[in-house]
Amino acid sequence: DVQYNYYQYQIYLIGGNKMTKVKTRQLLNGLEEELQKFSSNPDDMYKHWQICRKQFHNYSLRNIMIANWQLYGRKKRTVEKLASYKNWQKMGRQVQYGEKGLKILAPLIKKNDEEEDCYGFRQVTVFDISQTEGKDLFYDDNDIVSKTDLTLSNICKRIEKETSLSVIFDMDSKITKGETDFTKIRCVKNVSDEEKMCIIWHELAHNLLCHNERKLSDSLMEMEAESVSFIVAKYFDIENKSSIRYIHNWNLEKINKFSLENANQIVKVSDRIIEMMIDGKMRLFL
Repeated sequence: DVQYNYYQYQIYLIGGNKMTKVKTRQLLNGLEEELQKFSSNPDDMYKHWQICRKQFHNYSLRNIMIANWQLYGRKKRTVEKLASYKNWQKMGRQVQYGEKGLKILAPLIKKNDEEEDCYGFRQVTVFDISQTEGKDLFYDDNDIVSKTDLTLSNICKRIEKETSLSVIFDMDSKITKGETDFTKIRCVKNVSDEEKMCIIWHELAHNLLCHNERKLSDSLMEMEAESVSFIVAKYFDIENKSSIRYIHNWNLEKINKFSLENANQIVKVSDRIIEMMIDGKMRLFL
């Protein structure tokens, strides 16, 4: 058995020979590369969020990043859907001859009374749908739920329905366009509805990311919140170019502190807000 330190995480690899351990180090190095791209490119954040919600199996963001690093390195393409060799066969598809599997780290779970504990990881092999052929799988990668009722008024109503937060448009400041004290969201009133939506999602993200409890630097908190706002806005076809500049400005200072935990939080909270905005309907298609 061997232990790897990765940021604040510890990976315990159970079993395997020397080559397996070398490969695990390579996978974690690849994960670091994917995290750097994720933290520096908002479009890359959106891409990873999309990949997460398309999966047949509930693969972690860590494993999606590790698999994506391998596939992109070989074929200059991103992963779409992952499954094991046998699961592809069950779905009527066969891995193409000569395709090389993608290694991921599967948790080893031990049941302890009513709780489940992860005591280590082992390497397992999966394949992307692009590496297979056979039966067509009918799934819709486009937005299934209509977005036509997404108005500023509906957004405020859904936030007030799903959280204890109220939304108030009472700010005139040219310096700060929005703020939250974790009981309410305040927003400027002299900007377009689309910009107000992005500001509200940013402040809502601060709340759902528990930034009043987690011990993070200002730069990481702002980067997380604006990244969430960017993903949600892009999902609803709202282009927010200022988001990219905002993220880059905060990112330059603390990029070396960005971890898998930050990435996981961004993807998780983006999902939650989008579900909230479409009144929970997206849950049927995840």
